[in-house]
Amino acid sequence: MQNITLWFAMLIVKFGFILYFYKNYGKNGLYAYIPITIILAQIQVNKTIEIGGMSSTLGNIMFASSFLVTDILSEKYGIKAAAKGAKIGLMSNIAATILLQVSVAFEPSATDYSQIAMKTLFGPLSRFTAVGLIGYWISQNIDIHLFEQIKKRFPENKYLWLRNNGSTILSQFVDTAVFTYLAFYLSFDILGFSYVGFYDFNTCLEIFTTTYLMKIVIATFDTPFLYLAKKMHSGGTLSEKKLKKI
Repeated sequence: MQNITLWFAMLIVKFGFILYFYKNYGKNGLYAYIPITIILAQIQVNKTIEIGGMSSTLGNIMFASSFLVTDILSEKYGIKAAAKGAKIGLMSNIAATILLQVSVAFEPSATDYSQIAMKTLFGPLSRFTAVGLIGYWISQNIDIHLFEQIKKRFPENKYLWLRNNGSTILSQFVDTAVFTYLAFYLSFDILGFSYVGFYDFNTCLEIFTTTYLMKIVIATFDTPFLYLAKKMHSGGTLSEKKLKKI
């Protein structure tokens, strides 16, 4: 019960911070929040938790919240702004990964107490890190372009929920499928380098199902926050002249 309470509380807090950054700093605030989301998701993905009897990584909440950011960018500023946000997320992830690898490579002093923990969290570039980058880039591009296509077909404000959920639910399906297959199931032997998958098909199917269900819940819960963000703009509460400078 504690995990469920904390899970929903963290979900609300993360969406609340997105609105805070947007309300006070506009588009630049959303761009600034994306690296926070991606880097924290990369750290939190190392922790496995149980929610309602289902196992999942903690990073799912943080990662999925990045789709709310790009949906706000798509709705308010258009597809180019959303694509820029996705690129910022990708490059932030790559930069954080490389710099953390270098940090671990430093020889610690005799008084250091953090090296073991850092090696556990940020050790050699893993299959999961590489697959996560691939899944993020593919799913974000699907989300952005599908959001734009649905918006062209249903531009009215009453269909904002459809643009949000339709694009996010499909893109998260692709992301979960790509990550589960490449990270846990795929086995290969290329140029003498072989890698054996972690789990059989049924186990991977279970991982995919539970992870995707959680992402659907997150996508559903972010819809009211997208409406609030839209109201900040259409209601006139968000004025570029009044925005705080970063």
